[in-house]
Amino acid sequence: MAKRVMPETRIDEQLFRLLRNPGQYAALAVLIEHSASKSDIARELGVKLNKADYDVGELEKIGFVEPVGTEMRRGQATTIYRAVMRPVFSSEEWGKISQDERERYALWAQQLVLRDIAVAWYARTFQARAESHTSRSPLRVDEKGWIRLNERLDGVLALGREAEVESVERAREAGDESKLINVRVAMFSFEMPSGAENPDT
Repeated sequence: MAKRVMPETRIDEQLFRLLRNPGQYAALAVLIEHSASKSDIARELGVKLNKADYDVGELEKIGFVEPVGTEMRRGQATTIYRAVMRPVFSSEEWGKISQDERERYALWAQQLVLRDIAVAWYARTFQARAESHTSRSPLRVDEKGWIRLNERLDGVLALGREAEVESVERAREAGDESKLINVRVAMFSFEMPSGAENPDT
């Protein structure tokens, strides 16, 4: 199946509802990465099939996923789904949801990042490219610096989306999408407790 540049959707009431349902968001994450059946999603997430069936059904109702065909498995036609929207959040939109919801989403995102690292590490692709980036930066900033820092991180995210669009367009012009590189980019910025000791000093 050809790789697609997935449209993005900004935060709205449907996304607020989705953030409050970690099961549906997890199912959406699977379908953002690759097409899958409900049983594939249940197996990947370690949930029961009826749970995956419900979550995918709800995602289909609000237009975030769609069926793309069927495959014969064990003599039965199995529906395959894919994501059609990839939710993204600006710093301003992120502030519209509660701290508990932000923490729940951040924890889930970190779990996905750790899973991605484990997969790449096992496959020996994690540091296969010398241009890959790994950093951890303890910083001290004032409120203006904090805002500027996160605006720049939003800009890096936008740059990543632009790089993906341009890459897919070049691949399609060349008639070969097989050389597109499967990449993960993870960014976190967060405040440490004021009294916490800095192990780097």
